[in-house]
Amino acid sequence: MRYHRLIAISWIGILTLPAWGDARAVNRFLAAKKTHQVSPALSYEQAASDPASWRGRVVEVRGTISGVAQMGETTTFIVNTKSGEALLKAASSSDLPSNGETIRALARIPEDASGSIGSLAWVEWVGEFDMLEREAQWAAQQQKSALGRRKASLKRSRAYTSTRSNFPSRGAYSPFDPGVVDAYTRAILYFNPRLPAAHADLITQSILAYSVHYNVDARLIVAIIAAESRFNPNATSRKGAMGLGQLMPGTARGLGVSNAYDPQQNVAGSVRMVRGLLEKYMGSHTWQGQSYDPESIALALASYNAGSGAVRRYKGIPPYRETRNYVVKVWNLYRQLCGG
Repeated sequence: MRYHRLIAISWIGILTLPAWGDARAVNRFLAAKKTHQVSPALSYEQAASDPASWRGRVVEVRGTISGVAQMGETTTFIVNTKSGEALLKAASSSDLPSNGETIRALARIPEDASGSIGSLAWVEWVGEFDMLEREAQWAAQQQKSALGRRKASLKRSRAYTSTRSNFPSRGAYSPFDPGVVDAYTRAILYFNPRLPAAHADLITQSILAYSVHYNVDARLIVAIIAAESRFNPNATSRKGAMGLGQLMPGTARGLGVSNAYDPQQNVAGSVRMVRGLLEKYMGSHTWQGQSYDPESIALALASYNAGSGAVRRYKGIPPYRETRNYVVKVWNLYRQLCGG
């Protein structure tokens, strides 16, 4: 697997990468963040732990809206963050999100905040997915720049020739190369031809964005979901596993997934889970240009299927027929997607 471009097989084609995401909303959010000097070092969770020290400051709140109440000209949002619920109040005439959306919001801490942070004043917001897409574009640009610098270095050392692969290392691969979005959508529709095109596109965008965000090979995620649910967002197993990545209820809650049948949330949770398992067996720099380690990937797949406890107990892939077949199936799909 020396080449890390998505190589075409019978049902994968390389065409043109379309644009997606609400760029204007992202630009407004970033401009507001700069205007209010929102420091990356100051999160809502930090401010909530000592609100008196941050009175009047604007902070970034990330989470999923779990409730909306409108009273007169004011709309109050309940946002589930990783540390609890935040109350945000906004003018009802503003362009506001809907209940159930996962967002990033800028909000001002009250001037009289002391023991508790209270309700925050709404400043600006953006959808989490739109922001992840922009961050993925930035990551792709950085990868492209890094590849350019590496090419220049290879030329200077005379180790580069015009016939050599443009993707000499894992670090050079970017799933946002032109045509990859279309290729992934074709692959998803291969596994589930009945899936509406718009749903396939959303799943593709989610896989690519969250794979870049968590620094995981998107092709591995496609292989896992294909084996788990064949890209049926409504799939439910006899044991209660749910959605695309077949997350168990407790696992979903632990990953911050409030609705496992929502494709975007399920993909986000599944990718996050895969990343954690890869780190467990391959270290924190899993996808930073290092060579592949099939044994460690196999252990991560076994843990995804049977649980880390079973892998630890048997000191390797458990002797369960289902788990062993699962590891082989996902690994073979992954190799096909990598062109190997």
